[in-house]
Amino acid sequence: GFPAAERALRTSLRLNPEHNTDATAALAALALERRDFPTARTWAQQALASAPGRGATYALLIDACTGTGDHKAVGRYLERLLKADRSPA
Repeated sequence: GFPAAERALRTSLRLNPEHNTDATAALAALALERRDFPTARTWAQQALASAPGRGATYALLIDACTGTGDHKAVGRYLERLLKADRSPA
């Protein structure tokens, strides 16, 4: 369940704290599943900081900001997502 997954992800972060985008993004997704939108936003922002061009992270942020009612941020992240999708890999 969620507690076991969260423990595993936090262990991953403890063992590999630098640029562990997969773990921070997964923690954001878990928080979204729990409908803990502020926590999801925090984790997604950390994931974005370590991998700015990752489109899936923008999707997590958009969901989290929608959940908190921050529609201006939704617009900003949607714009960035569209730009990221157009940039060359």
